Amino acid sequence: MSHPKLDAPKMPKELPQITLEDSKFEPEDSFHTGIISDCIIDNQSAYKVAFDKIIFRNVTFTRIAMKEIEFTDVIFERCDLSNVDFSEATIHRTEFRNCKIIGMDSNGFHVT
Repeated sequence: MSHPKLDAPKMPKELPQITLEDSKFEPEDSFHTGIISDCIIDNQSAYKVAFDKIIFRNVTFTRIAMKEIEFTDVIFERCDLSNVDFSEATIHRTEFRNCKIIGMDSNGFHVT
């Protein structure tokens, strides 16, 4: 049985640093082209938030409920996504590298 080949994220060579630690996500927010690293993203609840061309590096997600979130060309490196609610997420060209995903709610994931 062959599995469909998933495309790797398409990333630019240079990415600026993005700081999110004090941000409160709102419905339909979008974040584009950057690196989010060495932080904790805590107590966020929003729907249809979009991330495009983002690298999450050493990020811990706690108390997260982000239904219908969209990831396009995203890389998660050494992140803790335990117990996050990403139900009904749409995921395009996204990789999870050495991440902890125990208890992640992936109900209804749409992966392309």
